[in-house]
Amino acid sequence: MPESGSSSAGWVDLAAVPLVAVLSVPTLLWFGDQSWAVLGKDAPRYLFAASELVSGGGLDSLAGAANYNGGHGPVFPALIGSLILPLGRDTEALIWAMRLTALLNPLLAYFLAKRLSGPPAGLLAAALLTLFGFNVRSAFVLNIDALLLTFTLLALLALLAAVRRGGSSPALASLSGLLLGAAVLTKETAISNIPLALLAVLLLGWPLRAALWHYLGVALACLPWWAWRWSATGEVYLVDRLPPSLQIPVLAAAAIFAGLAIAAYASGVADRFLAGGRRRRWAGRFVTVAWAVPLTALTLATTGPALSEASPQTVGPYLAGVLAPTPFVAPVLVVTVGYTVWRATYGGGAWRLLALALLFQVPVCLFVVVQGWDPRQFLVAQALLFCAFGALVVDAGVAAWRGRGLPVRLAGAGGAALLVVLVLAASAQRVQGLLPEDPARALSREHAVAPQASGMVDWTDENVPRGERILVTAAQGNYLAYLDGGRHEWTFLKLDQEPCVSKPNIQMSCDPDEGDISRIPTGAVWVQAKGGCEVISLSMPKLLEQARRTGSGYVMVTGSPKFPGILGLPAVLERSGAFEIVRSEGIRGAQGVVLLKSTGRPPRPVPTLIDRGTLADLGRCEETKRRGYANWLRSTFPDGIVRVTVSG
Repeated sequence: MPESGSSSAGWVDLAAVPLVAVLSVPTLLWFGDQSWAVLGKDAPRYLFAASELVSGGGLDSLAGAANYNGGHGPVFPALIGSLILPLGRDTEALIWAMRLTALLNPLLAYFLAKRLSGPPAGLLAAALLTLFGFNVRSAFVLNIDALLLTFTLLALLALLAAVRRGGSSPALASLSGLLLGAAVLTKETAISNIPLALLAVLLLGWPLRAALWHYLGVALACLPWWAWRWSATGEVYLVDRLPPSLQIPVLAAAAIFAGLAIAAYASGVADRFLAGGRRRRWAGRFVTVAWAVPLTALTLATTGPALSEASPQTVGPYLAGVLAPTPFVAPVLVVTVGYTVWRATYGGGAWRLLALALLFQVPVCLFVVVQGWDPRQFLVAQALLFCAFGALVVDAGVAAWRGRGLPVRLAGAGGAALLVVLVLAASAQRVQGLLPEDPARALSREHAVAPQASGMVDWTDENVPRGERILVTAAQGNYLAYLDGGRHEWTFLKLDQEPCVSKPNIQMSCDPDEGDISRIPTGAVWVQAKGGCEVISLSMPKLLEQARRTGSGYVMVTGSPKFPGILGLPAVLERSGAFEIVRSEGIRGAQGVVLLKSTGRPPRPVPTLIDRGTLADLGRCEETKRRGYANWLRSTFPDGIVRVTVSG
């Protein structure tokens, strides 16, 4: 079996483009036939972050940049922002552009698998990623993991090319570092690949100077963002995700390691150490373990209560869904991983770097499993496995062709044929499942993305003076601010009792006990149960205080399935006399939008808006039973309540 395929481009490489183009047709038809769920997903955050970068608003509100971007770096919104410039704020066009951009990934997988075993392996890997990638049928229309995979594959290919050239191409080594830095600034999980260049020095004999060029590229990409964010927030990006008790030790360990590495290189100790091949290999194994184990521990430390709640009863069904059909996928996965380990042990540099990259995906995969998040976050690991699997199938066929003796040839040919048949059968079934009943309708379908939000923004553009400040509830606030494009000043309305949900990728500063029913504020105009005996609420004093402090003359209430009944709030506010409704869009649905204008008059007492489900939940609380539910209601809501029925 060859150590690796040729890295030079040839006529066979041209076949990868039409292959991906043809196989992507069913996936694009399926995507075009779906009803896109933009609101309630990550897309509004990314669109708003892109809008802030394009308009320059991100410079003014950097303190919250990572939070409104889902805790990630600026690369993904920067790419969306670069598309906003030619395409405008046409959400449908932006979504299609990002979807088409993701088709670069199968082509990159082709070149990686080609390095492992030649063009046939690359074509198989490209086909598998095109049809079976976790991003293909994901409900997330703007998929950050697809761009993460793009930069991860580019960085790995550039690193392989740099290692192949030895130390003769500092530019290529720096480029591989810049691409890895871009991956880290796309999504922080890419930091798991930071040691790959060092391990190439220890295990593959790559010159240390070339690795320094690589890490210079990483620093040039990452340090400006790190410094920029620290100057605005006082927090060290990524380190602030860790529990407070671990932040100082991690920073100290990183500083000590960097200091020792610089001293060793400057004194020549590093060169003398690397001169011994055996010492170098053992050091490489030590670095591999010393990185993978603590990284796993630190990653799991950020999962919060999800780790203690994880059990075989919860993890088992989740993994079964990810690996479905399990009877086929699980054995193939085990064989592919085993083959990768074997080739990494006895094969060439490409296999070793691939195996290390896969190993460093284990902490990420464990994190996603514990959280039970969308399988799209396994995309990088899946793509690397597809490359290894493509090489496995081709190498089995080559072994059968070149094997000595009939039994060896029959065994190799049988194994390769079985894998090919299984892949072809699964691919045919996949294509059949992706193709819509009416492909023409899927091609011509126009996706009306949140028309109520677009209608409201169009109306405010014509009727609300530019520069006017608008208080907006959180449900659709990001999306409305993105569509508005900076014509008005948007401020997110803060509730008296906010939802406080621990998120590993976003720093939460709320009080976990804030939602207790004993803390329902005086003058509450809206109360909703959020589970058990905890609530979220808004009071008239809080609303008026924010309007006064921000100078907002308008309040926009946005509907969401997470906040059933909130669209009844504008009527309550208008009843107080302090506001008047000036525009409503889509209020018959759960995601309507209502704009109110301040009248400048002091508010009259009004009843509190509560949905029937909340009333039922509150009636089961021990405190309300102890005090008598009717008495508790009268004392907590002295101005009465308005019951709102939420349709299912």
